[in-house]
Amino acid sequence: MKKAILTSICAFGLVGTAWAETAPTSELPIKVFAGANVAMTMPMWSNDLNDMMDQINTELSGLNLGLGAEAGIKFGATDKIYNFGVSVAYDYMFDSAANIGYPYDQLVSEISTGFSTISIYFDNYIRFADNAGKRSDLVLGVGYTNGTERIRMAATQLGYEYGLDTTDGDDTGSFIGLKIGYLQQITSNLDFSAMLRIFIPTVSEGDLDSIFNVSAGIRYNF
Repeated sequence: MKKAILTSICAFGLVGTAWAETAPTSELPIKVFAGANVAMTMPMWSNDLNDMMDQINTELSGLNLGLGAEAGIKFGATDKIYNFGVSVAYDYMFDSAANIGYPYDQLVSEISTGFSTISIYFDNYIRFADNAGKRSDLVLGVGYTNGTERIRMAATQLGYEYGLDTTDGDDTGSFIGLKIGYLQQITSNLDFSAMLRIFIPTVSEGDLDSIFNVSAGIRYNF
């Protein structure tokens, strides 16, 4: 049994060595990248939450500004139409205030909401143009996102007198992340990216129907 195993290992080693000597090293190049972006986020609030806000004459914010960072690995040669990869992204959406109408603005001075997400994607890069060796790619991705919704409610002095209090809370949930975007190679190490990402909650009964995130940024390829 030992000789059979040793013989198999030796044969595997000889075949592997021969393959390594003949296989082109550029068959599946790997690029590691890191990037940063600025973004606008548009939460799509659920009908139930909007109905509740209507009862207190309040409109939640539909726009949050934010910053993001990403890192990943891209597989494939520059001259190939199709490349693929995996990436991880972190997004922070700043708090944005709701519009509180009369008479409830006499009791509540602020209702603000914000978000943060961390996502992992499987990415597809499809080249649709090549100008002087610089790729232009359509980017399609799908992944999993863990997101946190933040909310702050601040009471006025009159609100305190009626028993309200200032509260800060957050809620975490899971989303399916979809990505479609444009990637333009600037130099051998630098890319410009413009992305639309859609986060869809995995649970339907919540504050959000979806979140849309539009970003523009730069990637550096190591």
